[in-house]
Amino acid sequence: MNDPDWRRPNMRTLMNGLSVDGFGNVLSGICGGFGMGVSSANVGLAMANRVSSRSIGFFTGATLIVLSFFPQPANFMAAIPVPVMGAILIYVTSILIVYGFELIMTRMLDNRRTAMIGLAFIAGMSAILTPELYRHTPEWIRAVFASPLSLAAIVAVLLNLAFKLGIRRTASLTFSTGHDWRLHVREFWTRHGATWGAFRDVIQSAEYSVLEIVESIPEVIVGKGTMTAEFDEFNLNIRIRYTSETTPNLNVSMPSPEEFLTDPAAEEKLPWAMIKQFADQIKVKRKDGEVTILLHFDH
Repeated sequence: MNDPDWRRPNMRTLMNGLSVDGFGNVLSGICGGFGMGVSSANVGLAMANRVSSRSIGFFTGATLIVLSFFPQPANFMAAIPVPVMGAILIYVTSILIVYGFELIMTRMLDNRRTAMIGLAFIAGMSAILTPELYRHTPEWIRAVFASPLSLAAIVAVLLNLAFKLGIRRTASLTFSTGHDWRLHVREFWTRHGATWGAFRDVIQSAEYSVLEIVESIPEVIVGKGTMTAEFDEFNLNIRIRYTSETTPNLNVSMPSPEEFLTDPAAEEKLPWAMIKQFADQIKVKRKDGEVTILLHFDH
């Protein structure tokens, strides 16, 4: 929300938060109080006002502790009209829905993942619109079907695990002069990016880098070079192999406007300088006349 480089939740932070939440519930039970839970409305409120500072949470918690010793101010807070609370809830829910879909659309989706999202949404809505469907479920699992959020989340997780079966995490492409290689490169990344559910910006950076490399090195096409892409949830690694007597020079920086006017080699440096900005790591290896360009993208 307030981190432009955010990719995925920090599992250690989540673990600490759940541990503290569980300890708070245990302590509340020992003291004869009620169980506590994280409110999704608070998440939507933080997204709406773009404020997520810990100090605000500490101040709010201290305020609630103080109010617990003074019933009258607490009664004033509880006297907020129902229409006002309803309007706040509708607004916060709208924010949650919009930001949720924004988060989903940062990923490339194929038919499997589209079906997964749609079915999970339908399952959650069914718990609200047709609760009688789950009336005869066993008592020990009925609480899951009573909550639209938990039902949708469980369906999404199970479908995600099922739809991952049969998906190859490695894909290859052979370049050739007999076809439009640019179109094939774009189709390659569009197809496999959607299959992997990768971030759009990472796939776009990879596609641009590969196009620039092949444009700059004619031997990749003439010598029928190959490209191999390996993907997991945290990394995208690309290997481009071709036969050549020369090795690309990666020790370049972005040419200045003056260099374009005075240095004839500035145009040759530009593609590699751009690739170094898009890729998180780039290396070149040469062995027995074969050149291998290694590209790494953090995912």
